[in-house]
Amino acid sequence: MGYKSLFFLYFWACFQICNLTAQPLLKPKLARTQWWVAPYDQVLEDASVIYPLDPKTAYEILMILLQRAQKDRLPQWIFETYRAKGLFLEKQLAYSAALEQYFLAAESIKKIDYQRFAMVQIDIAIIYRSLYRYSEARNVYFSLIDYCVQHNDTLNLLNAQGGLGNLFSTVNDTKNAIRYFQKALQLCRDMHHSANECVYLDNLAEAFGMQKQFKEAFEHIELACQLADRERDIGSKIPLYERYARLYAEVGDLKQAFEKINAGLELAKQNKFIGDYNNLTITKAELYLKQQNPDSAIVAFKTIDEKLISVNSLNKVYYELGKIYEQKKELHLAETYFVKGQELANKYQALRYNEWNHRALYGVYRLQNKPTAALFHLERANTLHDSLFNYEKSGQVTELQFRYDLAQSEQQLQEAQMKANRHQMGLGAVIALLIIALLVFGYFWQRKQNEWLMLKHEAIRLQKEQLESFNQEILTKNQAIELQKQLLEASNGLLQTSKTQLEAFNQEILTKNQAIEAQKQLLEMSNTMLQQSNGMLQQFNYAVAHDLREPLRNISSFVTLIQRRYLKDLPPTAVSYFDFVITGATRMSKMLEGLLKYSMMSMNQITDIEPLNLRDIIQEVKDSLRLICEEKNATILYPDVMPNLYINKIHLTQLIQNLTSNALKFATRTPVIEMGCESIENKLLFFIKDNGIGINAESGKKLFNLFHRLHRDSSQFEGTGVGLALCKGIVEKYGGKIWFESVEGEGTTFWMQFPNSVN
Repeated sequence: MGYKSLFFLYFWACFQICNLTAQPLLKPKLARTQWWVAPYDQVLEDASVIYPLDPKTAYEILMILLQRAQKDRLPQWIFETYRAKGLFLEKQLAYSAALEQYFLAAESIKKIDYQRFAMVQIDIAIIYRSLYRYSEARNVYFSLIDYCVQHNDTLNLLNAQGGLGNLFSTVNDTKNAIRYFQKALQLCRDMHHSANECVYLDNLAEAFGMQKQFKEAFEHIELACQLADRERDIGSKIPLYERYARLYAEVGDLKQAFEKINAGLELAKQNKFIGDYNNLTITKAELYLKQQNPDSAIVAFKTIDEKLISVNSLNKVYYELGKIYEQKKELHLAETYFVKGQELANKYQALRYNEWNHRALYGVYRLQNKPTAALFHLERANTLHDSLFNYEKSGQVTELQFRYDLAQSEQQLQEAQMKANRHQMGLGAVIALLIIALLVFGYFWQRKQNEWLMLKHEAIRLQKEQLESFNQEILTKNQAIELQKQLLEASNGLLQTSKTQLEAFNQEILTKNQAIEAQKQLLEMSNTMLQQSNGMLQQFNYAVAHDLREPLRNISSFVTLIQRRYLKDLPPTAVSYFDFVITGATRMSKMLEGLLKYSMMSMNQITDIEPLNLRDIIQEVKDSLRLICEEKNATILYPDVMPNLYINKIHLTQLIQNLTSNALKFATRTPVIEMGCESIENKLLFFIKDNGIGINAESGKKLFNLFHRLHRDSSQFEGTGVGLALCKGIVEKYGGKIWFESVEGEGTTFWMQFPNSVN
C-alpha cells in the first residue's frame, strides 16, 4: 500500500460509513487478539471503523499500534498513529490534546518524509485557528508555503494557501481570504484537480456572499456546478446545492432556495450520499423555520439518521427541535430534546450548546413550576456563559491583535519598499557618475596605451633587424670555421707549429657561442614583449568595440529624429528604408556589446580564484533571473549538496547565467531546467539540461563560434551569437572543455569538464 493511501486510510472507513452507503455500520475485521500481529494498515482501519461507536476501544487499538511501531522502529507508522489520535481528539473538540498529538507526529517524521511533515503542519495550523491562536496559525501557513516551494510539493502548497483563505475568513478579513482562495483555485486549475477546484469556488462564493457581492457569489457557485457536471463528480456537486440555497435565502428568494435544496436531496438520495443528505436536510429545516413553518421543520429534522451525522450537527438538531416544541407549548417533548442535547454537548465538551440547553431547560422547568430544577440549570447556564464569555473575549482580542499585526506588517512592507526605491535611485545616480568618470579616464588611458604600443612595435622592428644581422654574422663565422678545418686537413704537417693558433681560435669560437646564447635569451625576451603586444591588441579590440557603439547610437538617434519630424513628408519606401537602418544599427550595437564582453573575457587574467560552492552561485543566478522565471513559470532543479569549484566568482556566475538564460529564451513550453555535477576520474563534470527547442546537428557544428546564431529570425529569438563563445572562452581559460548533446524539439544538455587543478 502506497504512503499516500496510508495518509487517509482511517478517513476511508468513516467516509464509507457517512457518505457512500446506506447499509448498517461496518464491523471490525479483526479480533482483539489479532491487533498485536495483524498488518498495520488493517489494525488502523479497524480503529477508524470502531471509533464512531466506541472511542475508548479505538484509542486502545491506537496505543497497541504505537507500541508495535516503536518496537519495530517504523517512523511512518509512529507518525500515522500519533496523527490518528490527533484526528480523533479533534473530532471530540479536545483541541489542546489534539495539538500535542500533532506535534508528536511532526517530530517523528520531520527528517524522514517532507510530505507527511507538511500534512501534519496543516493540521497544527487548523488547531491553532480553532484555539483563536491566529498569528501562530498564520506563521505556520507562511512557513509551510516556503517549505512546499523548496520541496516542489504542490499538493500541500495548495492546502496551505486554502488554509490561509479559511484563516482570514475566520477573522472576517474577506479581502485577504478571497486573495488566497483565488491563489488556491489557480493552483487547482494548474494541477487539473477538479474536486478541489469545486471546493475553492464554493469558498469564494461564501466569501463574496459575506461581502454582499451576490453577483460574484452566484457566478462562482455556477462555475463550480458546471465543473462538477463536466467531470461527472456527484460527490463535489451535492454540497454546492446547500451553498446555492443559503445564497438565495440571503437575497430573500426562498422559492429558489427550496428548489435547490430539493434537487440536492434527490441527487444525494439516488447516489446514497447519506452524510450530504443529512446536511441538506438540516438546511431545509432551517429554511422552513425562516418561512415560519415549524411543523415542516420538525418533519425534516426527524428524517435525519442520528448515527450518521457529526456531533455539532446533531447538537444543532436537538436544540432546534427543543425550541420548536417549546414554542408549541409541548414542554415534555421540548424537555426531552434539550436533555438529549445537553448530554451530547457535555460528552463532547461543546460548551456553547451546553449553555444553550441548560438555559432552555431552565425556561422549560420554570414553566412547569419546578423551581429547584430550574434554578440548577440556570446556575449551570450562567457558569458556562461566564466561561464562554472569557474564552470568546480572549478570542476576540486575539483576532483584533492578529488583524492589527497584519495591518502593521503591510504598512512596514510599504515603507520598506519606498525606502528601498529611494536608495536605488540614489545608488543609480552615483553609478551613472562613476561610469562617466571611468569612460573619460579610459579614453585618455587608451590614448597613452596606443602611443606606448607604437613605441613597442618600433623597438621590436629594430631588434628583429639586429637579430637578422647577427644571424648573418654567425653564418659567416661558421663558413670561416669550415674553411679553417679544410686548411687544417691540408696542413697536417704544420699541425704542431699552428697548435697555439688553433687553441686561440677555439677560444674565439667559445666566445661566439656564448654570444649566440645571449642572442637566444634576447629572442625569448622579444617573444615575451610580443605576447604583451598581443595583449595590448586585445585591449585595442575592446576599445574599438566600445567606441564604435557611440556612432551607432548617433545613427539610430538621428534616423529616429528624421522619422519623427519628417515622417509625413517621406515616401513609404523611405520610411521602410529608415526602419531597416534602425534595425541594422540596433543589431550592430548588440553585436558590439557581445564583442565587448568577449574582449573583456579574453583580456582578463585568472585572478581572485577562490573555492565557490556551485549551489550558492546557482541560487544567485536563480534570484537574478527571478522575474523571467516567474513570467515563464520556469522550474530550476539542482541538488541540495554540490561540491566547490576553484574559480573566479564573476566568471562562474557569467558562465551559469548565460547557459540558464539561453535555456529560458529558447523554450516554447514551460521551461524545466536541471543542473547537476559528478566527479569522474578526479575531474568535475557539470551539466545544465533544458527542455527547449533543441539544436540541429548540422548547425550546431559552429555553435561556439563568435557571432554564430542558430536562428536568423531575431523577432522570434533575440541574441548576438556571443554568449556561447564567451562560455567556451571561460571554460578553456581554466583548462576545461565544453560540449553539448541535443535532441531537436526535446531539449539540450551542455557539459563542462574542469581538470584536477580546478576542482
